[in-house]
Amino acid sequence: MPDISQRRSALEAVYQEGSFGNETALVIFERRPLILFDIGGDATNIDFLIEAESAIGSPLPLTPNSVISADTRRIFWLSPQRWLVTDSASDFTVPEFIGGSISNVSSGRTIIRLHGPKIRDVLAKGCPLDLHPKSFRFGDCAQSRFGSLNILLDHIDDQTFDVYVARGFARVLWEELTEASYEYGYQIQPAKPV
Repeated sequence: MPDISQRRSALEAVYQEGSFGNETALVIFERRPLILFDIGGDATNIDFLIEAESAIGSPLPLTPNSVISADTRRIFWLSPQRWLVTDSASDFTVPEFIGGSISNVSSGRTIIRLHGPKIRDVLAKGCPLDLHPKSFRFGDCAQSRFGSLNILLDHIDDQTFDVYVARGFARVLWEELTEASYEYGYQIQPAKPV
């Protein structure tokens, strides 16, 4: 398996650590290095579900737009037959199993973490989802948009969201998120897998 810690970031040209704006109401950083892989299969097939759980060490979420966390791993429901798995453990390898499909997509996505009391205000500037805590709870995920970009939004806790975007659009999303954050002030921290 290639050393993912040596992969170049899609944000390398625009990633500048420091504080911006008058205050620091938000913290922003890229989550990397991470292992990401897609799983495809028939969720109505009990053999597939058992084999998938054995392969990844956790059951697949079967409720739409839900996330299951297990140690350093998060498993996202994307559709009735598709899931995304992320893992921040440096020694994790993408499993193989025959009951469904599995694809390493680690180099195809960029994940940006945003944390702070103004996070919902920032996301509301470009995302049409109802982000109120009663509508979009901890452990929920949703495929949506930010501006003109397709994203996957992961609600980690009261003040923390991860935004997943295709690698080719990472710089555009980064610029839109930092621009939306400027009025509240933000700090760019070093990239980390957290």
